[in-house]
Amino acid sequence: IRNAGGEATLYFHREVIANVKGPDGRSISESDIYRVTREALLAAPELHMARVYTRDQLENGVSGDFIAQAQMNGYFPRRSGDVMLVFEPGYVPGKSGTSHFSPYAYDRHVPVVFMGPSIKPGRYDESIAPNDIAPTLATILDVQIPSGSSGRVLTEMLAQ
Repeated sequence: IRNAGGEATLYFHREVIANVKGPDGRSISESDIYRVTREALLAAPELHMARVYTRDQLENGVSGDFIAQAQMNGYFPRRSGDVMLVFEPGYVPGKSGTSHFSPYAYDRHVPVVFMGPSIKPGRYDESIAPNDIAPTLATILDVQIPSGSSGRVLTEMLAQ
């Protein structure tokens, strides 16, 4: 981008948001910005990138394994960044803290505990998704399931 006479500022944590100005007011195609950013990130081993997906890739659909599917599931055009980052397994950016944003098994398996009179005692080993929690809680509380809810009610654990 700079080689073309433009300016670029990139903000990133687990996604990149590009703020780009072309030379002399000329526009630079967003697709080119995303592509160049993706290539630069993948070419820098010190950044520990396993994969990088551009907005264009995610909007057109990415096929592949569970990592590609996880990126597709987490992508929301109005709120997601322009370039989505997948770090190498075990790598957490920054000097301290933890995260829950990687697509790897150690970061995806989180216990969920429900207790109370509306719950059948027991252990349920079936896989659930985070979006199953809201409709289940709404059902337990006997309130309307949120209109934007896309998960399922975990009926297998509800007392009759």
